[in-house]
Amino acid sequence: MYSKIFEVVYFSMYGMFGMNEILLFPYLKQKFNTKKLSLLINNHRDLQSKMLKISSHLILTQKQKEQLCSLPVSRFTDRKWESQNDATSFLKVHNLILENKPERKWKVRYSNKAKGICLLQCCCGTDASLRPKNGNSKARKSRQIYKFVGCLAFARIKKYKNNCINIFGYLTHSEDCQRQLPLRPLNETINWQYGFSTYYHSFYKKILDEEFPNISQQEKVAKANELWNSLSDELRTSFIQYDEVKRLLEDNHLNKTQ
Repeated sequence: MYSKIFEVVYFSMYGMFGMNEILLFPYLKQKFNTKKLSLLINNHRDLQSKMLKISSHLILTQKQKEQLCSLPVSRFTDRKWESQNDATSFLKVHNLILENKPERKWKVRYSNKAKGICLLQCCCGTDASLRPKNGNSKARKSRQIYKFVGCLAFARIKKYKNNCINIFGYLTHSEDCQRQLPLRPLNETINWQYGFSTYYHSFYKKILDEEFPNISQQEKVAKANELWNSLSDELRTSFIQYDEVKRLLEDNHLNKTQ
């Protein structure tokens, strides 16, 4: 409760109007005791410091920057594990284990192997027009797999030499982002992604909604993915073929109406 009240006061006065903390402190001190006030301010300073370090590497529109800055601290993830193995299940749920799959939505925006840092951003939150222009701009454009819908999701993964791991970021993909499929089939792997989408949205999601009404959308997708991987090749192929036929029918209907 204290944290929520503090966020409203602090961000409305400091974040929006740029008021100096020295001027704010006497006012806030009337609302909170010194110990709690000091802790809350330090937490917000830490968040602000991390965001400043990260934002320069992310490809964000001005609107996205404002939206991220307006989010309450509680919406961000900042977790640390003593062992990287302990974080495996969390990484899997949020699809943060990087695999060499062209259809994955997380893309590396910054990497420093010496410091063990890897910064990821959702492709649906990347406006291709903001990418640095260079002689290879055509090649960059061809790699735009997902439509930009303003998703705010990003994750900074820090691996320490003592095997600890820290994950900081905003891991909630927007509803529009979760509905996005690749803009075009690139290879067989992408076709499997289309098949999975049909299997999930047309069949398994309804079951998950009834059986697990309280788990997040990302956890439902993770559960569906586990079952999808356990299906026989023949059954998965049938979903892929069904999706191909469905898209052909939709294209034909669209052509007739134009």
